[in-house]
Amino acid sequence: MKKLWIIGACWLIGTGMSYAQNEIDLLRLATTRYSPTARMAAMGGAFNALGADAGGLTINPAGLGTFRRSSASISPALNFVGGEGTYLGEKMNDKGVGGFIGQLSYIHSKNLKMRYGGSDSKWNQLNYGFTLNRTNNFFGNQSYKGVNTDHSLVDYFVGEANADPFVFRPDDYPFTAALAQTTGLIYAGVPGNDSSQFFGIVPNAGVEQSDKIRTKGATQEYGFSLGANYDNYLYLGATIALVSSNFTSVSAYKERDHMDTIFDFKDYTFKQTQIVAADGAVIKLGAILQPVEWLRLGLSYESPTWYNVTDDYQTSIDANFDSVPVFATATSPLFLPFIYDYNKPGRISAGLAFLFGGTASLSFDYDYIDYSKMKVETSTDAGAASWASNLNNVVRTSFKAASNFRVGGEYIYGPMAFRAGFAYWGSPYQEGVNTGGADYSRLDYTAGAGVRLGKVGVDLAVVHNRTKGYWLPYYLEGRNQYDVQFRNYQTLLQATLNFRLD
Repeated sequence: MKKLWIIGACWLIGTGMSYAQNEIDLLRLATTRYSPTARMAAMGGAFNALGADAGGLTINPAGLGTFRRSSASISPALNFVGGEGTYLGEKMNDKGVGGFIGQLSYIHSKNLKMRYGGSDSKWNQLNYGFTLNRTNNFFGNQSYKGVNTDHSLVDYFVGEANADPFVFRPDDYPFTAALAQTTGLIYAGVPGNDSSQFFGIVPNAGVEQSDKIRTKGATQEYGFSLGANYDNYLYLGATIALVSSNFTSVSAYKERDHMDTIFDFKDYTFKQTQIVAADGAVIKLGAILQPVEWLRLGLSYESPTWYNVTDDYQTSIDANFDSVPVFATATSPLFLPFIYDYNKPGRISAGLAFLFGGTASLSFDYDYIDYSKMKVETSTDAGAASWASNLNNVVRTSFKAASNFRVGGEYIYGPMAFRAGFAYWGSPYQEGVNTGGADYSRLDYTAGAGVRLGKVGVDLAVVHNRTKGYWLPYYLEGRNQYDVQFRNYQTLLQATLNFRLD
């Protein structure tokens, strides 16, 4: 039987629940997408077997053993985002640009043979490194607009107020219907009597609905790595990293009487703010085998990451009426931080790299990650335990194991290097899950170039992708549902400055 859940970036309004997190929030924490350095980004992120790049430690720490010199690097980036939202037959474009530092690193390389005067030991290098790598970026701008002649979000607030036929309890809906009552968007049929039926100020719809959705934040790893080189044949590495993730989403949903036909109503804005912060730790182990000069084989393992997550949520309504010169406003109490533990599943990666002398390379990577293993735990109260159990069940029945593929190539001509690649990120959803027509797989197209002048290297990269997204503004039982279809794009421009220190 096909599953009937509709997933996507749906609003979490009016549920009467105390916990805002859902499976989409868990998936965001489990996703790794960005290549921290420009060289790595330009080659599609295919660095499991290649090594000699600080960003590659996010995949296989054994790459640290391939370094022959100490170095430091920094990678600034610009992320251009945008797309088109289609809602009720209307299209609306949006765009934005954000800057960040994708990577900082210090790599210290020890040549054991030089240090110990030509020892007979076959251990050539012992290296360590400190890195800050951004592994995901949540910056985004999306907008949509359309005229709804069927219903209004106010109808949702009315449904909450009338859920109990005997009395409306505003404290049960502090983020939604309580605000609508305070600002006059809904009112009791018998004034001052919350036991009477409630009505909305928008009785027959016919409103223009719009929304501006702004997201920001990132996931970053602060890592310490060790790497060793055994006879230029076997490279081993390990990383211990603290992981920090922060995500902020602000939705400014608006309905207005665009035809001036609704009695005593101009417009209102329903604003939702969600702030999620997560901290955890991860261990990564890896090996690279070079059986012949022209071939490297890589294998790495990333442990599950246990996060401690804090979620804050707040809403507000600003309403304007024809008969009142000053707008009415109401703000929910700040959502008491909901704290829980979350387990991000581990990852197994493998790589294959062909080395053509000192002039070219071609590399292939594969990842396996089982998203159905995502899990939350909490012991704060009985309601939280029930929420965790239900969410874990949704995860098990909605998600599956996914495979990622990356391919990258590099050609060196004198001091110049030219690179290209692509990365395919498989969809984490099981067959039959209704994604609203959105494709949650992704294909990145990458290219770049670099130049080395003595001890200084400069690399540039561009990464481009286009994806489809889905958004359900609100849900009314037994009524027609109107969703938003997004066509999004991202273009990442990244640079890396690399400095040899010996």
